[in-house]
Amino acid sequence: MPPVNATSSYKTPSSDIVQILDTPPTPSGFLTPDRRTLLLADYEAYPPLATLARPFLKLAGLRIDPVINGTQRTSQYTGFTLVDTETGETTQVTGLPDGSRLGSPVWTCDSARFAFTRDTDTGIEIGVCERETGSVRFLPGLRVSDILAGPFQWSDDARTLLVAQIPSDRAPLPEIPLVPDSPVIEETSGKFTKASTFQDLLRSDFDTAQFRHLITVQLAFVNIETGAITALGAPDTYLGVAWSPDERYLAVSRLTDVSFRVPYHLFGKTVEVWDAQTGEVLRTIAHLAVRDEIPQQGVATGPRNVAWQGNRDSTLLWIEALDGGDPLAKVPHRDAVFTLPAPFTDPVREVLRLQERYAGWDWLPTPDDVLLTEYSRDRRWRTTYRANLSEPEPERDVLFDLSVNDAYNSPGSPIYITEPDGRHHILQDGNAIYLSGRGSTPEGDRPFLRLMNLATKETEELWRCADDGFEAFVSFLPGDGRPPSPNPGGAGKAAEPSRSTGESTSPAPPGLGDGGLPAPLPTPNRLLTTYQNRTQPANFFRLDLGTGRREAITHFTDPHPQITGLHKELVTYKREGDDVPLSGTLYLPPNYDVASGEKLPLLFWAYPEEYSDASTAGQVRGSDKTFTRLAGTSPLWFV
Repeated sequence: MPPVNATSSYKTPSSDIVQILDTPPTPSGFLTPDRRTLLLADYEAYPPLATLARPFLKLAGLRIDPVINGTQRTSQYTGFTLVDTETGETTQVTGLPDGSRLGSPVWTCDSARFAFTRDTDTGIEIGVCERETGSVRFLPGLRVSDILAGPFQWSDDARTLLVAQIPSDRAPLPEIPLVPDSPVIEETSGKFTKASTFQDLLRSDFDTAQFRHLITVQLAFVNIETGAITALGAPDTYLGVAWSPDERYLAVSRLTDVSFRVPYHLFGKTVEVWDAQTGEVLRTIAHLAVRDEIPQQGVATGPRNVAWQGNRDSTLLWIEALDGGDPLAKVPHRDAVFTLPAPFTDPVREVLRLQERYAGWDWLPTPDDVLLTEYSRDRRWRTTYRANLSEPEPERDVLFDLSVNDAYNSPGSPIYITEPDGRHHILQDGNAIYLSGRGSTPEGDRPFLRLMNLATKETEELWRCADDGFEAFVSFLPGDGRPPSPNPGGAGKAAEPSRSTGESTSPAPPGLGDGGLPAPLPTPNRLLTTYQNRTQPANFFRLDLGTGRREAITHFTDPHPQITGLHKELVTYKREGDDVPLSGTLYLPPNYDVASGEKLPLLFWAYPEEYSDASTAGQVRGSDKTFTRLAGTSPLWFV
């Protein structure tokens, strides 16, 4: 083998491939709560070498950049543009220094402004942009951390930020001693236990000291108009913090004990309720030890998923295992729901027992009205039912009951609304809710929008993607009293913190935010969607359901027209031996004549997945109507 030339430089592919790789990706979209403005965020498709070369520390399952006191970056936003959803007019955001490395933008409830982080040579700062002018200003004298507690949260007054500030008097980062001050110890207590394998764990007392140093922050309120910073409590190792819906209280989790066996999210911690004005601890919800012996596919014991109830002013809820967290235990109930309302002096109340494992809740606007989902590990089954937590023994009205792998019958996700006061809940129209989903069919995905009557369980399909491309619902548009946009997540403010062929087939650009105005109540007819087909990349459109007219709001162009003729086809077949129906997507080179019968080399890309039954394993997922975007690690370059 010839010696490696020490002066060798980086190798680059041919110019046509470089041009495709260097073409900027489609921006991410963040919709304002009033749905009148779409914020487009440009981002790096691939991190520059200068970013990848930055030193980082591997601590407690995290990779941390100690210079900026943030997580290691692999992709960041580089600029923002505001788009009027009614006229399509654009406003370039000004005031960003050249070469800015930006975090995700977050809108205020009144849609007047958004905040974001920017990495500097000395730390992470916060910028605020006014929608009316598109101008940015940075908050002086403030550096924040985004490692665990999150860099900032907006108050519902749209003028105050709750931030995780770097303490001004913090000492320098501990330096590794030339001579170790302690040995590396591996210990066994003589008991048998199954342990998962994790990467980047703490390995010494020195690692622990560095980790505690980097995650220690000062919670503080910042007035964005005056720049005044008001500290809340003392600096500590905060894991998470969340406002109650009425913003009178905070749910706070703090790290207590560390471990060399598990990552940070399984460390010991304390969960507390604070007075949001004074920082006084009103009640301790839980002292949790290091959770390093959780049963395989099980959960930890003690309070988990601590969150604020989305349709109450200040009521905490959490889940506790009744089976020791062990999915193999034979018990009538696996989990229980507990609640504790303000002023947090009453005894904790158990409100509901779950036969299977808790898997999420979605809050309706009426107090205590919730859609609760359970998950059966053995059957890979999910059940969603409606219950009222104020009832002594809540009745369970089952809405959905199906395999988690059943894509054809998936009902979709409830559409959420964020009210002007910041409250977040399912959009309810009388006794009905709206659902949106990918709409998997034997011919491929066809996204839908439905109205479901909670009393009768009947659904009305308001809209479904046509078969000429791939169109996905994003939001209802303003101007006609229609509801706001969906949010695929859960409800309340929590106290806790795919494979592919390299082609982007998301129904909407990543990062889309949720919106909010007082809910409507007539049948919607103006939608914000994203539409794409095999030759056109995804763009945002206004869709009038009455006329079927679609008008473009954005105009992103084909980033690689030289492969526009690429052939893409959904292929279905049956596996030999057991006749399980399977499917895949076939890609052929541009301008290839399918009728010619010319044989080409075939690259077969597959990955195994586990299904509970053959019928769901054979369901078609995905679409051959989407635009094919080549990515750096994609095997599609071979075509």
